Amino acid sequence: GQHLYVNEAIARFTGRATKSVIIKTKPTPKGYKIWCLANNGVILNWLFHAKGIGKGPVNLLELPTNAATPAFTPTESVPVSLVLAVDAHGRRLFPPGLHSVWDDNLFNTIPMLEYLRQHGVGCAGTVR
Repeated sequence: GQHLYVNEAIARFTGRATKSVIIKTKPTPKGYKIWCLANNGVILNWLFHAKGIGKGPVNLLELPTNAATPAFTPTESVPVSLVLAVDAHGRRLFPPGLHSVWDDNLFNTIPMLEYLRQHGVGCAGTVR
């Protein structure tokens, strides 16, 4: 579909593991934290979240940094990495001009929104 949503989720896991997290406010409070790109309840793309100091989203896109491209924090890079992902042949999984991404204030910054727009992706959501 046209409308995609970015958010964090918990993949349920009740065993013992050093990478599992507990977020009491989630419907499934214990498991592995993942960052998801979804549509109509179906996860289309995701990133694993490594727990610990200096850790975070795993396998983020390496974006070139120069005057035209600001350096993004790992959290800002999550929607960019999910929606601009490419397949094994270098083709974008979500072609430009076809999708709008919705997210919340955890991700949104003006530079990140502008960067996605430059790459053919509309993005909107809550801000502070």
